[in-house]
Amino acid sequence: MAKKHKKSKKLRTRVPRRTFLRASSALGASLLWTACGGDDGTLEQAGSGQSGTTGTTGPGSGGGAQSSTSATGPGATTGASGGTGGRPPTPECAETEDNIEGPFYKAGAPDKTSLYEAGMPGTRLTISGQVFGLDGCEALAGAVLDVWQADDAAVYDGAGYKLRGKLHPDADGKYVLETIIPGHYLNGAQYRPAHVHVKASAPGHVLLTTQLYFEGDPYNDIDPFIKPELIMTLSDGPNGEKLATFDFVLAPSP
Repeated sequence: MAKKHKKSKKLRTRVPRRTFLRASSALGASLLWTACGGDDGTLEQAGSGQSGTTGTTGPGSGGGAQSSTSATGPGATTGASGGTGGRPPTPECAETEDNIEGPFYKAGAPDKTSLYEAGMPGTRLTISGQVFGLDGCEALAGAVLDVWQADDAAVYDGAGYKLRGKLHPDADGKYVLETIIPGHYLNGAQYRPAHVHVKASAPGHVLLTTQLYFEGDPYNDIDPFIKPELIMTLSDGPNGEKLATFDFVLAPSP
């Protein structure tokens, strides 16, 4: 069961907040790009959708080079364990925080029931949860989770669709993502914490682009893009596997 964090009681206006967050992310990316020289192509820029150039993997990432194409709280929860249909993920049912897309998104990922492939290096990871709508906090049918991430050696597959795929939650919005914990890669002058990218969508709701992070990652505290609401708590599963939970709450379309 994931660790619960204190929830914010602050009242927020949804549209201006998201607009501010996107602007802040873009500004932060611009500043870091300048500070790091900007020409190495490894910076995760909001909405860039472009391939980077060679980077360096971090400690504990499994080695290798970056491919050339290479918590509960407001906005999300990590304590759902899949839940039951219609159960609010938090008393506030706050909209899930968005996050930068990064340069390694690739459209056209195939439908998959699991991103993990037999024999794939790395620590196996299962993330489970539900997709809810902010309007009424009801579980959403017809949701799609477009997921992508680096492998254990911190490499994104730019040639194919390894560790890329679209998951289809059930009629109650429940999903199970089977994958591995991604490696760390050098992003400009520092390593990014391990993260899993997700684009969450559902009919009648705004597309959410975000990233999921891991509690205890050594690079969480220095990353300019991480948000506390997106940090998941890991627990131990069978055979060395790690488990986490995360619920998505999507805003209705205007």
